[in-house]
Amino acid sequence: MEGQLLLRFFFAAVYGGIIAWVVFTRYDTEFGDEITPSDRQRYLPYLPVYLLPGVLTGWMIAALCIYGWREGLEQTFSFSFGILLQISLYDLVLLAVLPLLRRWISARACALLWMTPNYLYLTNIRIIELPMPRWVIPLSGAWLRPLVGLWFIGVWLVLLWSIVSHLLFRRRILKPAVEITDPGILAIWEQERTNACFRAAGIRLMVSPAVVTPLSIGLIPRTTRAVLPHTAYDPEALALILRHELIHISRVDAMSKFFLLFCTALCWFNPLIWIARRKSAEDLELSCDETVLLQRDAQTRRRYAELLLTTAGDERGFTTCLSATAASLRYRLRQIISPRKKRTGALLAGLLFFLLSMSCGTVALAYGGGDGGTLLAEQGFTAEGLRSAKLYNGSHVTEAVCPDRDALADYLASLELRKLTGNYSFKVDEPEWTLLYETPDGTLAVVLGKSRVRIFPLNSATYAAWYYVPEGVDFKTLSELLPPAPALEVVFTGPGTEVRDISASVCAISEERDGQEFPHILEELPPEATPSGIYGYDLDQVQLAFSRPVVSDITVEIQPLDGGAMETRTLGPKETVLALAPSPARYTVYADLEGNGGSVYHTIFCFDIGEV
Repeated sequence: MEGQLLLRFFFAAVYGGIIAWVVFTRYDTEFGDEITPSDRQRYLPYLPVYLLPGVLTGWMIAALCIYGWREGLEQTFSFSFGILLQISLYDLVLLAVLPLLRRWISARACALLWMTPNYLYLTNIRIIELPMPRWVIPLSGAWLRPLVGLWFIGVWLVLLWSIVSHLLFRRRILKPAVEITDPGILAIWEQERTNACFRAAGIRLMVSPAVVTPLSIGLIPRTTRAVLPHTAYDPEALALILRHELIHISRVDAMSKFFLLFCTALCWFNPLIWIARRKSAEDLELSCDETVLLQRDAQTRRRYAELLLTTAGDERGFTTCLSATAASLRYRLRQIISPRKKRTGALLAGLLFFLLSMSCGTVALAYGGGDGGTLLAEQGFTAEGLRSAKLYNGSHVTEAVCPDRDALADYLASLELRKLTGNYSFKVDEPEWTLLYETPDGTLAVVLGKSRVRIFPLNSATYAAWYYVPEGVDFKTLSELLPPAPALEVVFTGPGTEVRDISASVCAISEERDGQEFPHILEELPPEATPSGIYGYDLDQVQLAFSRPVVSDITVEIQPLDGGAMETRTLGPKETVLALAPSPARYTVYADLEGNGGSVYHTIFCFDIGEV
């Protein structure tokens, strides 16, 4: 398993464990008759639900400012696609199993499950992003921008319509409202605040002729108002009503409803998501009922049920109210009058978050992009600019040469390259080619994997562009176009050791063909760099093993590492044994090797042999 998958596994397991622990520890301790000072702020929000909306909105604003309108929308959709797909699928699964969940686990756990996708933005953090998507869905570039534009317009229409409706509803009920000054009502209000350990300032209790059911309205506690209708309630009923609203306010359930709306707006094109939103709002009310009636006797439960039956209201926007919809009233009454023992749902909550985090990003869209020739030309690519080619296969690196650079350029130009939605590291344990090209703007790197290509300038702050190759990169063709470069193995034996060898570092390679010389400079070694070598062995001689036949005399320059005078030696084409200098030295080997089709490779290798 790749390192990033292990990191994501660890992250998902830790956060899933935290969620499970929170659900378990809060199960039967949210409300009780005995309150101690250490029990303050017992009713905490299920999750900080502003995180996902804040991250996605910030990303959209940044993308529009940096990339402009069209590209910014595309970048926003790319970043959001995995999240909105995951929310859509997750809500549909949750909707399907909800009847079973409501039967076996607490209402508070059911309510929390709807909030779990709030943490999905964390799956885009670079250290835990997936290496590659498991499934890729191709999408024509001609369709992408119209679809993205339609999706974007739909998201904002849903959000704006809901927000405006909420503000108009808030204005309608608060404009004629007056603050309650009745000492008896205020005494019950303060007593319930004390019982709930709710200390937030700014919560005002009001009465309005525009409401027919008790409700609370406001996204944050300081702007929230608890509003009662012009109805006379006995003290016991009023205490239950105020307790219900205080639980909603202290849990910031209005913000939870906004988060549910945000998820609905992201997936507005899926009609079942709208049903899921209604069910999730019901679970918030069921959770509140469950908490109000924790450890309460049968008489209190019957009184609370009577309140539900006699209270009919108009719940709009992000308000929370006591009244029940006709569809949910029967279920709420059954749970109130005849509650059954249920499990905490802690393990299920943790497990679902774990699965949600691990699976997010496994599906991506392939879109846009273009052919390799066009995309490379935009970076100043030329066939003659090839500087080096290497095949990386795990820890093994194979240097390569390119006898026909035009053919290689033609193959790169033939590749169909597509962008992928989401963020991926593309760190896959598989072979990949790295080609370096000199351009007017510097060195351009082209990295080719089995199904991916990365193009980016070296020594530049420009972000590396990754592309998906639908038909895959043909490694057989690349191997034919990029045969292994000439190499030198230095074979040696030391006292009491078996025969060993090292690969000499390549300094330069050029190919002479038909009277013309074509340079193949493979990462030219700087003078201050340390080449490959062997240290700590008392050696008298080594054997030079070239990968191709030698066609002329071999010249070896021996430079003592202590700064002494350089020595030059000449070996015949058939000589393979090199006597070593008496002291540690750097050996630079010049040799002409047989090429393909009558060509000759002029090569320069170097290696060190010295003490520890």
